[in-house]
Amino acid sequence: MVDLNKALEKYELPADTLCLIDMYATWCGPCKQQAYIIDLLQKELQELHVLKIDIEKDMLLTMELKVMGVPYLYLVKNGKLLWKAPGVLSLETLRNQIEIYA
Repeated sequence: MVDLNKALEKYELPADTLCLIDMYATWCGPCKQQAYIIDLLQKELQELHVLKIDIEKDMLLTMELKVMGVPYLYLVKNGKLLWKAPGVLSLETLRNQIEIYA
């Protein structure tokens, strides 16, 4: 099992805040769709912290988290993984997942 606190240590995620981590690649078409949806979500939920990680720039983390495809989203708070999902997710789906943990 991956120690999420250690794996994400260099990114200095804020404590007591929901953080949505978007694992993406610059060449990935679906990742661009997901980025647009995340931008809309962030405008609605300004308290949400979003961290976008290019899998090609952080290959060690990509391997540690066993990311096999992109986009891949993680929702964390205080270093604890709350939820994760692969693929492009709708604004409504993301909003609903965040409301569960807010």
